[in-house]
Amino acid sequence: MPEPPYTDDTTIRDDAKLLRRVPPHHFAIDPKREGGLRASSAAFDDDEDGPMSVYLEEILTAGGRHARCVLAGHKCFALATISAGSARAHGQKIVRNPQPSEPAHTLVCEPKPKAVQKALERASRWVIRPLVTLHGDIQGAAGDLMGENAPIGAATVDCLRSCVKAIDAIMVTNANRTVAPPSVFTALQGCRFSLSAALSALSVRDPATARNSLVEASDAIGRVIPVNLGQE
Repeated sequence: MPEPPYTDDTTIRDDAKLLRRVPPHHFAIDPKREGGLRASSAAFDDDEDGPMSVYLEEILTAGGRHARCVLAGHKCFALATISAGSARAHGQKIVRNPQPSEPAHTLVCEPKPKAVQKALERASRWVIRPLVTLHGDIQGAAGDLMGENAPIGAATVDCLRSCVKAIDAIMVTNANRTVAPPSVFTALQGCRFSLSAALSALSVRDPATARNSLVEASDAIGRVIPVNLGQE
């Protein structure tokens, strides 16, 4: 991990795209945003163990990888991007920090008071929008349960529990927001109900009923993310 004082890496051009993972508890309901959700400003604060981690898209592309690869193992996360120039415009320094498992790993260094966090959020754009991975995970679980005697794997159950936790995190984050699209709340509540029903069915070894509940959960989310079903 680089230590301060940090040196800005000028080989990273201002138009370089920096990819930032955004967990569900940083999804903020916002009726002014397409799809009704944006990242919270806190999603652009430093990490608990050091400067803000991002991934340099040009390195992923050079290795023949898509941006979505950085979400592997992160259930229900979204992916945002800011340009290196936008970060620099707010006093940040971009420092390469390649890891053995991820050569694209990079750091956005220097303090990030609330005003800077808000500025970075406003400058960001979605690469993979909120709820897209949730929708995909639910559909994948439903596919795993195809057939009358479909095996009920621990990975499927764990996936659905992660989806429930993600919805709970979004609801808690937005509990005190008075302005929000009712359709988003309704969809999340309906999805959570159906996920709980699916988990109950799986607990009594009833994959067919669970699959039907997952179709309902998928439909509930799908209705509020028609523009989110792909990338920007």
